[in-house]
Amino acid sequence: MNNKDNTVLSCLGIIVSLAVVLVVGTFANGWALSTIWNWFMTSIFHVVPLTLWQAVGVSMVFEIFTGTNRTKKSGSDDTKDKSYTDVLIESLLLTIMTPIITVFVAWIVLQLAF
Repeated sequence: MNNKDNTVLSCLGIIVSLAVVLVVGTFANGWALSTIWNWFMTSIFHVVPLTLWQAVGVSMVFEIFTGTNRTKKSGSDDTKDKSYTDVLIESLLLTIMTPIITVFVAWIVLQLAF
């Protein structure tokens, strides 16, 4: 393989990795929203429970309207010295762990509140 083929494969890898992080993050946020919604909102306000798919949609709408973006700027000092693999693993962990920790804290509140 020549240098041009390596560049194309590298760009394709970045695009696929970004898509995986976005999909995993979207579903993780939807799962967290539906779980927390069904724990608290249905019993307090007697509203309809959210399915996973509804929560994913609501989560996407919320992210679009609020402009939330957890990614760091590509030129920041934190990412300059890291390899692409390190940045990808860090992004995946942040994307997955944030909703899990949020649901865990909500579960503790649920145990204390009800």
